[in-house]
Amino acid sequence: MLILTERNPETSLYYLGSEILRILSEQDSDLYLSEIHKLISKKNIIGLNRVILSLDWLYMIGLVEESNEGKITLCT
Repeated sequence: MLILTERNPETSLYYLGSEILRILSEQDSDLYLSEIHKLISKKNIIGLNRVILSLDWLYMIGLVEESNEGKITLCT
């Protein structure tokens, strides 16, 4: 579900993508997937699959990339 819904908008890929971008922009360094999931789950319990789908979407539109060490970084 990419589109926002009235029922659970916090589970949409748009919302989760914005949270991932916020988290990455606030950090001093790049993060591993597990770290991103942990930080998002502090605010709202979200499954790892939804986080991965959101990261896939952000990667496809060119906003994030994976470093050689496996960390997620914002594209500049």
